[in-house]
Amino acid sequence: MVYAIIESGGVQVRADLNGTVVVPHVQAEVGAEVSFPRVLLVADEKSVMVGTPVIEGATVTGRLISQERTAKVWGVKYRRRKNYRRKWSQRTELSKFLITQIECPSGAGLRLEGPEEVPAVPKAKVAAPSARGPVEKPKVRKPKAPVAKPKPTAKPHVPKKPAPGKGVKSLISKLRPKGKR
Repeated sequence: MVYAIIESGGVQVRADLNGTVVVPHVQAEVGAEVSFPRVLLVADEKSVMVGTPVIEGATVTGRLISQERTAKVWGVKYRRRKNYRRKWSQRTELSKFLITQIECPSGAGLRLEGPEEVPAVPKAKVAAPSARGPVEKPKVRKPKAPVAKPKPTAKPHVPKKPAPGKGVKSLISKLRPKGKR
């Protein structure tokens, strides 16, 4: 299996030959061939070539399949007790490529090409899970044998003493008029 690590738009991605990659937005028409000159690593079954930081003369070529956008992400800025609230949103634009060729300099001996005619990749439809369909049961682990804990020694019961000034005599003394003692 032949693959390369490329950098595009500040993002490093693994590009397999005849595989797809998703990178930040690249300005091109759908179906156009785009070359990625910043190749950081190229590997096949026998050898690996690593650049410092890039491999001079190596290129990866891909055909633009689609321009996409991510789901909307909302963000909020908030400061308590200051009547300050800001709300923002973002959708990142992405480009999806089919890798058709990985080319290395002549010293490495790697020049690999994919098929000439690449079929269009249809968008996948995700079916909702059936309510009556089979459901996989979660695996149940056997409980471990309980570890015998030493029983704590019980302290002997000692009756509590009444708090000072809470007895009947102190209650009566509080009810008596203060001037005639």
